[in-house]
Amino acid sequence: MKVFLERLSCIESRLLRVIAIGIINTIFGYSIFLISYLILKDHNISISLATVVGVIFNYMTVGNYIFDNQGWKQFPLFIISYIISFLANILILNALVYFELNVIIAQALSLPPTIAISYLFNSRISFRKNIDRPTDVV
Repeated sequence: MKVFLERLSCIESRLLRVIAIGIINTIFGYSIFLISYLILKDHNISISLATVVGVIFNYMTVGNYIFDNQGWKQFPLFIISYIISFLANILILNALVYFELNVIIAQALSLPPTIAISYLFNSRISFRKNIDRPTDVV
């Protein structure tokens, strides 16, 4: 995994780094949820644990491999961006479910705008001082 992440940091295309880190973060977060749910048998505690651990892991991966951030100074702003993305996801998901769309499909449809919002807030707020790396994504 370390070798993969080191190679990832050499990729000039921010879009490719965003996609790769997004996949890694999704697998990591879902794994934490699944393992804790299998042990604890409580989905509320499991999602809470996965969210807390996921925020820390995502900050390190997004910060280091997308925005070249090496410290914890911007962590509070990242948490704010994460909360905004989470709330956007909940609003979109509930709106789609309100119109009787299947929850699994609704969540799949809510991911692209949620990811876009997350990237926008991270690039413009959380890591704005770290976006001078060559990029092909705004």
